[in-house]
Amino acid sequence: MIEPTIDPDQPFIVPRDGFFWGFGYLRPRTEKKFAQKLTDFGIRNYLPMAKKMRVHNRGKVVTWVPMFTSYVFLEIPNTLYTNIVRFPEVLTLDLCEKPEIQEGLVADLNRVRKCELLAEHRRVVVNPGIQPGMTVMVKSGPLAGTEVVVLKRVNEVHVIVNLNILGRHCDCTLSAGDLQEIV
Repeated sequence: MIEPTIDPDQPFIVPRDGFFWGFGYLRPRTEKKFAQKLTDFGIRNYLPMAKKMRVHNRGKVVTWVPMFTSYVFLEIPNTLYTNIVRFPEVLTLDLCEKPEIQEGLVADLNRVRKCELLAEHRRVVVNPGIQPGMTVMVKSGPLAGTEVVVLKRVNEVHVIVNLNILGRHCDCTLSAGDLQEIV
């Protein structure tokens, strides 16, 4: 993984000539393992993380979870594309080969890094646009492609949604990162 820069005002990610930034869409819960594999192979990658606290056996347990479930951002030359896409964790690999698209992605990743630094000290809510009462689409998992209604936010990362199955209502908890607003 990329080591953070010392000065938060300096860009965290600076593109290199001959390399392209992109993202890997991965199998669920394989982000950390995949990022470590890339690091072991000497490939620059970025897995934005957020702090998650929960109470367990009368004590607080702090864990770090990916800000964007199932995604890892990476910088590779075009020649490594076929090698990386063969990793068992990878479902899809997209590289930003057009300079203007890559500049936009790098700018967004630098902003995400600032949010990640902020998350170390303050509460950061993933996908705050998802509000109770909204009809949204599930992007991944067993319910992918299903329209659901948001009932309430459980915490910064999870929401309770309602779906109608065979005339019955079913409530379940999903990650807010797995939901997309229907426009």
